[in-house]
Amino acid sequence: MKLHISCKEAVDRINKQEEGKLGIWQKIQLWNHLAICILCKRFSIQNKMLTKLFRKTDSFSSHQFTTEEKMKIIDKLVTTEE
Repeated sequence: MKLHISCKEAVDRINKQEEGKLGIWQKIQLWNHLAICILCKRFSIQNKMLTKLFRKTDSFSSHQFTTEEKMKIIDKLVTTEE
C-alpha cells in the first residue's frame, strides 16, 4: 500500500471523513497528505466548517451535499470575499 496520495484522493478522503467512512489506513494516508499540502489542508478546514454550518441549519439537515455542491459554495464564498 502506498503512503502518499494525490490531491484528488485526499479530497475524496476528506469528504468520506466528514461522513465517518474512513478506515485506519485511509486516515493515515490523509493525515500524511495534509501534513505537506496546504491547499488540501485549507479545503479540509473549509469542508468541516461547511458541514458544521449545514448541520446547524434545519433546512439542510436531511440533504447530503456532493463534493461538487460543496465546491460551488466554497467558490461563491471565496469570490464574495475578494
